[in-house]
Amino acid sequence: MSSVGAGPRGWVAAVLDAASPWGEAAARRLAASGVRVVLGGRSRERLAALEGEIGGGRAVAVGVHPAKRHHLEHLVEAAVEEFGGLDLLLFAARASAPPLSRLDAGALERSVDVNFRGLVYALAAALPALRGRGGTFVYLCAGPEEPDPLYEAARAAAGSLLRAAGSELGGEGVRFCELVAGGGADGERAAGEVLRLLREPGGGGFLRRVCGAA
Repeated sequence: MSSVGAGPRGWVAAVLDAASPWGEAAARRLAASGVRVVLGGRSRERLAALEGEIGGGRAVAVGVHPAKRHHLEHLVEAAVEEFGGLDLLLFAARASAPPLSRLDAGALERSVDVNFRGLVYALAAALPALRGRGGTFVYLCAGPEEPDPLYEAARAAAGSLLRAAGSELGGEGVRFCELVAGGGADGERAAGEVLRLLREPGGGGFLRRVCGAA
């Protein structure tokens, strides 16, 4: 089954971190369009509330840490077990770090763990399911409100990784998208751009999209 070009009803998406403002808004928009969603994140209370709000058996909450590989594998397993597969993984997790002049070891570890290692783990966990359905992996990245050189470095590395994945696996129909949220964008608008992307016919590979003012 290929999700590309089809309507959203019947699609299955995993959103990480669905407990963040961006992820929560994106999950709501996807669910409102008929997508069944697996809500991944660290705040079980917020995820449970969002699951109840979406209702109708169209959402399931899974408590995961975005930098733990076995947690991300469990997120994908939940999509397959609850809804029969996975068409989209939207990676919207992020950890901020202070300027380099005030950087400490703990902030460095958190930034690298979530902003790059977590994305690599999410990609590795999702690939088997996405390859079977011609699915899409979306990395939602936003410009920081304050200078965050570690995030920008991880963002550049993530873009390179997705380009490589597109070159390697695009022939199997899998899409890898770097979605840049510019000024005026939010999680709902980002999800709208994702829905437009998924409705477009075409093959796999790497894409870069911008929502809001670049």
